[in-house]
Amino acid sequence: MAYKNKETALKGLEDGRSFFSPLFDNFRDNDDVVLLAIKEGNYDDDQFPLDYSSDRLQKDKSFNLKVVELSGCSIRYIDNNLSKDRDIVFAAVKRSAMALNYVEDYHKDDKIIISEALKQNGYYLSFASDRLKNDKETVMFAIDNNPVALEYTGLPLRNDKEVVLKAVKQKGEILNFASKDLKDDKEIVLEAVKQNGLSLSYASDRLKNDKEIVLEAVQNNGRALNFANKDLKDDKKIVLEAVKQSPKSIIYASNEIQELCKDNDPIKVLESATLAEKLQNQLSQKASQTPTKRIKI
Repeated sequence: MAYKNKETALKGLEDGRSFFSPLFDNFRDNDDVVLLAIKEGNYDDDQFPLDYSSDRLQKDKSFNLKVVELSGCSIRYIDNNLSKDRDIVFAAVKRSAMALNYVEDYHKDDKIIISEALKQNGYYLSFASDRLKNDKETVMFAIDNNPVALEYTGLPLRNDKEVVLKAVKQKGEILNFASKDLKDDKEIVLEAVKQNGLSLSYASDRLKNDKEIVLEAVQNNGRALNFANKDLKDDKKIVLEAVKQSPKSIIYASNEIQELCKDNDPIKVLESATLAEKLQNQLSQKASQTPTKRIKI
């Protein structure tokens, strides 16, 4: 037997009764009952309480605004004309940026709607129109909320130093999505490896052979030695810093250094070797600065 008063119907929903049951036939046109049915979430993806509500509620804008304010993704179930309404789209996206999955493309070119989504996560730049993916203000806002947004940024802005610098300072490995030119920019790459040493793997060959950058990378993550230029894998100071950070990174050193450290503590061996080299360099420098005395005959 169908419920006869609203209080009983609301209690039924709170107790887990399905709104699709004939028990609720008297309340298909009741705002409160339908909204509670949506809020309780006792339904599958292929059924939605709004589909079982009255025609009046299905076509009522103010009611549908309440619906998407409860569940942003419910925009996929509402009346086709109302689902295109900007107010409803904005409210849905504000509730859940995932609602962008269900809106028309022209709404994805609306800067205010996209910005609302980006407040939740910069990743949602991936849903934006090409125009907004190339809008610097939008992109910078997206990166502020998640640097992964650089992956979805238009190609011209991936070559914008200010944009890329903001991204790599938060997530070094996002260097992967920078332009070829900026992967060869020392300031950009230095910031990237400071944040994540392994981002050295995305740097240009020239910068993989830059001692300052490689040193910074291995100090952050010893395994970054794997991506250094061959010559720097034979640099005792760099290898020492790498193994200090990650002892197992010795496997990325040159064969000569691996042989030198074989069966010994690589840190002790390399500390002794670098100290010896330093003393030798100092002696050589001192000798070159000592004036040669002339012998009188």
